[in-house]
Amino acid sequence: MARVNERRPCAKCKTAGGIAICDGCNRSFCSNHFIEHRQDLALEMDTIGQNYDELCRDLSAEPKEHSLVARINTWEQDAIDRIKKAAATARDDLQILINQIKTELVSTAFIVVTEIKTSRDSNDFTEGDFQRWTEQLKELRRAFEAPFNVYLENDTNNETSINLIRIFDERTAKCIPANTMDEVHTPSTPRMNIFLDAEKFDMKTDAILSDDNLRALCHPKFRSPGVLVYGYNTYSCGTHDISFRIEKKGISRLFFGIYSDAKKRIDSILGDDNTVYGWWDINSSVINGMKQESSNEQIISTGDKVVLTIDCNNQQIHLYHVRDNRTVQITIDTNKCPFPWRIIVKLTASGDCVRIL
Repeated sequence: MARVNERRPCAKCKTAGGIAICDGCNRSFCSNHFIEHRQDLALEMDTIGQNYDELCRDLSAEPKEHSLVARINTWEQDAIDRIKKAAATARDDLQILINQIKTELVSTAFIVVTEIKTSRDSNDFTEGDFQRWTEQLKELRRAFEAPFNVYLENDTNNETSINLIRIFDERTAKCIPANTMDEVHTPSTPRMNIFLDAEKFDMKTDAILSDDNLRALCHPKFRSPGVLVYGYNTYSCGTHDISFRIEKKGISRLFFGIYSDAKKRIDSILGDDNTVYGWWDINSSVINGMKQESSNEQIISTGDKVVLTIDCNNQQIHLYHVRDNRTVQITIDTNKCPFPWRIIVKLTASGDCVRIL
């Protein structure tokens, strides 16, 4: 039977009885080796501290260029080269077409001029010939001065189209929203919402939706002052352009703007407790549900295109009227209209129709 007071031997020298047990490694040490063991631990502590100091220095140092940057640069240059090549081809094709049209006009004019010269030399002409030559001259002049019947279209050929790229975070299985805010917004070159589904109208509306919820038609209920149409997406970061085509507009003005999806869904543009910001037409602003003083002149009309820009980074919204090349902007008070934001459109008159492009 083991004695009650028997001590375990020292883990170092195996001879002297252990007088202390290390809670960390659960080994027994004599007095000398216990002190030595603590000194060894202190050295390990110093080594760990030095390793962390080295890590902190590395993290604070100027970062090395990530390997993906080279791939992004290659994609960018390839895209630029392909765009330049496509633009050069388009310019050459356009010039060839212009030359062909001019050649046809010159050929037709030469035939008429030859006929006039022959008739004059032979003294063989009448008032009827004058009228016919005059009409031909008008037609040729009209054809020369009128814009050529040509237009640009997107090339959907996979071999020549340019695929956009985006950064994908495998840890969260999400795409990282890139900051696309420019110093000066140019509505003619809209930004792409690469991390959101394409905008469309929310089905929770009294408007009649069609074309995969991209088209909204106002068909108000009896005595109802129009209908509200909401966007499907919500916006909390980045900059986003949503383009609208006014397919039909009555005598009343349309409203384009945003409201806070963090609050209750609004059922009226104006109101003290509303979070609505935007514009009636383009010259009458609404700030936090309150209409500001402005002109009642109607600028937006049937066939027009407007672009609503949601700039979450700078807490602003812009509305660009393409035909007038005019832009207005409002700064949003996020205390009154917190993120996320959602677009809202008011169709006032029966038959008003707006399409998201």
